[in-house]
Amino acid sequence: MSRAARSWALWLLLTACGNEGEGAPVPGNQQQLSAPTPSALPPAIKDVVPDETEPHDGGGLEFDPSTKRLIFPESGPPRPRPLKVGVALPTDSLNREEQVGVVLAATFKPRNVPTPAKANEIDAAGLDSARRLTAPTVTVVATALGRMKMVTQSRALPLPFRSELRARYDKLGHLALWPGLAKYRILPAGALRTTFGERRVDVTPLVAGSRVKAGTGKVLDTPTRSVTLESALARIRLEIASVPEAGAGGPLLCRALVEMAGIDPTQSECKTGEIVLFAAIDWLDGGGIDFEATGLERKSDLPPGEVLVPPPSSEMVTEGLPEAPDGIYLTQTELAAFRTKPVLDFKPAAGAPADGFIAENGRDFLMVLWLDGVPVVGVPPQSQRYVVGPLKGRYLAQWRTFLGEQVDEPVTVEIPAVVRNVSPKNDQDAGL
Repeated sequence: MSRAARSWALWLLLTACGNEGEGAPVPGNQQQLSAPTPSALPPAIKDVVPDETEPHDGGGLEFDPSTKRLIFPESGPPRPRPLKVGVALPTDSLNREEQVGVVLAATFKPRNVPTPAKANEIDAAGLDSARRLTAPTVTVVATALGRMKMVTQSRALPLPFRSELRARYDKLGHLALWPGLAKYRILPAGALRTTFGERRVDVTPLVAGSRVKAGTGKVLDTPTRSVTLESALARIRLEIASVPEAGAGGPLLCRALVEMAGIDPTQSECKTGEIVLFAAIDWLDGGGIDFEATGLERKSDLPPGEVLVPPPSSEMVTEGLPEAPDGIYLTQTELAAFRTKPVLDFKPAAGAPADGFIAENGRDFLMVLWLDGVPVVGVPPQSQRYVVGPLKGRYLAQWRTFLGEQVDEPVTVEIPAVVRNVSPKNDQDAGL
């Protein structure tokens, strides 16, 4: 498809999905989207329409072959319908040469991460390298025709490296895809908080959310409108930029973030032609996490198969989620680089392994153990992981949940050790 045809398709979509403006459809009547007059169009897109023989999917709009345009169904723009658990979706198809969209580089930023006290044996370069390897970064692709994917680019996210979340404009909920895209699981609306926070699919009740504050801001040198919404679970501040290329894919990132905060994703702040560049989630019981875009690219040449929901040859499963085999984020060599030499002037506690440490999570939800301000291992509830690599010495240890709802006080431990977040009933002094 030519650039002119792409521009035409984008104009049609943005006109159809706009939240305000003249020419809004009347419910119950089928309305064709009228084109602007030729004088109102740039020369490159005059008299250009999509190919009549090409299949079209407007993310809730319909292609009318008689007029060769996207139109509203008879009942008007359909409300997004919830994905049904256990019901496979037909393979998605957007048979165009290229798509318009936006690509974000972004990160989930934990708050108030402690740093270790200075000591001669601490290797600053080794710690910096480990922080880069475990930075919780993602890539978000949103297309104008109402598709989005979030790809994990880190070892230290609840879903492993190169797994994905995908969504589409006409559906509520998400697909979690395994690395390689061979299989996916449906995540119903309300399940994102537990998927990210606890690596399990459990639906959180969603509410409309109340708007408590509004204003303006700037992220990545891009003006934003700032809005703060609140639910019984959390308060979320969104910095939202007008990016027309995002089209109907932009609201999908907004939906995902507000859903994490316990807010109904159909609320009115998630608008077409806009995309979230920053979000701060503050849990009402304490703690929180930030989502921050670190790069923004406007695209007019995304491959047609870039964001299909679901992609071809992907099989639906009804149990489990993508996960790393052991949950350990760093190699033995990378962990050993935390120190320039071992410290041997202490005796390991009773029950400690000969080398490394045992991370023991006695709580009923997934927690991550951090050493010296670096996430090193995610431990499932009521489980333990044996981690080999750190040299003998003193480390600053802290247990945290990924989304920051539970953050324990940091404590100095002497490795080798058993590092616990719940003390055993018969041994109050053992571990952390």
